[in-house]
Amino acid sequence: MFVENKIKYFEKDICKILSQLVHHIHPKIIEVIQKKNNEEFVYFEKLFGDKINVNDYLFEGSACVFPGVKRYVSGKGKKKSYNPEFKAIIDDNTFPRHLWCFLENGKTYNGPNWRDSGLGEFELAHIFTHKQTELTFEQNFFSKVDSALDPSGDFSCACNVVLLPKGTVRPTDNSEIIKAVFYKRYIELYGESPLNGRSDFIDALVPSWYCELKWNLPVLPSNWEVNLDKLLTYRTDRLTKLLNKTHPKNISTKAELMDWRELLNKIKTEVPEGRIITYKELALWAFGKPTGTQAIVAMLKAAVNDNSKNAIYTNRVVPESGNLSDPNGQISQLITEGVPVSNKKIEPTSDIVIRFTNP
Repeated sequence: MFVENKIKYFEKDICKILSQLVHHIHPKIIEVIQKKNNEEFVYFEKLFGDKINVNDYLFEGSACVFPGVKRYVSGKGKKKSYNPEFKAIIDDNTFPRHLWCFLENGKTYNGPNWRDSGLGEFELAHIFTHKQTELTFEQNFFSKVDSALDPSGDFSCACNVVLLPKGTVRPTDNSEIIKAVFYKRYIELYGESPLNGRSDFIDALVPSWYCELKWNLPVLPSNWEVNLDKLLTYRTDRLTKLLNKTHPKNISTKAELMDWRELLNKIKTEVPEGRIITYKELALWAFGKPTGTQAIVAMLKAAVNDNSKNAIYTNRVVPESGNLSDPNGQISQLITEGVPVSNKKIEPTSDIVIRFTNP
């Protein structure tokens, strides 16, 4: 070739600049997303049915924010809609931008919000590919790669979507050395669990000067927990509505799809001895509205019917009024666990009641 690609002479300099320009999501945010994905796996599995392969998006360790959504290729597919020929909801970069917008101000992405919030000064970049056609290159960096891997979940994976100022070099579009540097940073922050089907990263491919790079601290806004909860509530509602619109006869509401095992697991992990939670609070968490308490009651009964030992956990769920009907030895259990009970009633004070949502 009569011209030379000289990027190899400047890779270190480029990485020194990019490391101080790029913004990654904080690992604490990733942990919450991973936990939520695990909790909602059964829901999305039922929601997707045979229309979308849930395991391509919600595998163990997944930090995918919008499961079932993939980037359109060469303008193919109807955007923001379920496309049966692709077995996915097709999108441009709207869904990944929701993540950054919610972290910034708790609102969905739109042009004015992106611009006025200051995010318009940046571009999105994906560290690892979300396209099957680009997987061959990445295989060089890992000792183990699943041959059947579909990386579509990386399109909206919170670990994988970073911000770079407009006009800067994108790490996904350049040399092997620059890619190795950004892969290494990803794994330092989040480990390999969010990488579906890729493991045993080959550190020998990382340049020796990597330790000289100074990276921006990962982003963790002061109100991140509230805004992240808004984002994850939005994603579930949004995806449910998109699939309901396409298959109204086959797909139900979240209340109908919620599995009692998912609910029981939430109580097991979040409501310890000496604490209680109300039916209303669980309805708000499960369905986004307080009117689903009867569904909660039905699922708790199903849990106990399946195994009477589950009553240990379901007994910690009480009415908003605090009045107890004493099913399954509830009163004696709660007293033993240190919950104040008087005349078959609990005063649900703030120090003993668990709240997932703002009162």
